[in-house]
Amino acid sequence: MGVIAAVGTQWEKAEFAKHLREFFAEDLELRELFSGATNIETLTHVIAALIEDKEKLQLVKNNLHSESVFLLLFDCYLLLFIKELEHGGLSQAEHLTIQVSRRYAQTMQKESSDPKVLNMAERLILSAKQLDSLHLGRRSSQRNMGAATR
Repeated sequence: MGVIAAVGTQWEKAEFAKHLREFFAEDLELRELFSGATNIETLTHVIAALIEDKEKLQLVKNNLHSESVFLLLFDCYLLLFIKELEHGGLSQAEHLTIQVSRRYAQTMQKESSDPKVLNMAERLILSAKQLDSLHLGRRSSQRNMGAATR
């Protein structure tokens, strides 16, 4: 029975990824992010894979709008934030997920009136700035290490 349940879960995630891809395709600004190697399908499948809550997935799938997508992206962002802090080396699709999450947080700051959502958006943007600083520090130390070996 475990295999059947796992296949069912993967099917639901694939269905969600399809709906999310269609939702993202309507966003002209977001489509500009897909000029690199990571396409919109890869991104939506990564996002779907990061979501563990099946009930939340079903609820959002049937009611996709900016705020519901942001709430899912916030969960994905937290996982990727921790992964980046602990291990570093996110994949290109994971970096893109962080960019999209940040973009939706900025949108929520402009559009949402829900204090909880506004707080989450603010926290995401603040932590994203911390990630930027971390990346700059890592790049700087890598350059310094390269210069030291010459």
